[in-house]
Amino acid sequence: MFVFVLGWLAQRCKGWVALATGSALTAAGIAVFLAGFITHQPLISRVGVFITVLAVVFIVRAIRDRHLRERC
Repeated sequence: MFVFVLGWLAQRCKGWVALATGSALTAAGIAVFLAGFITHQPLISRVGVFITVLAVVFIVRAIRDRHLRERC
């Protein structure tokens, strides 16, 4: 649900919200990965990688959608 709200905000010329949230999610994903790596918990590390990948995909989509809107 949170991702859908952020997508809606990004479409309404609030791309900075999507970029800021994506950056925060990326940092959180890296932190979760490091926590799992340090404690030798592979499942936690995988969750961190998953969060990071989703955040990067979200940032790329927000940037791409914004550029497509500016060209039209």
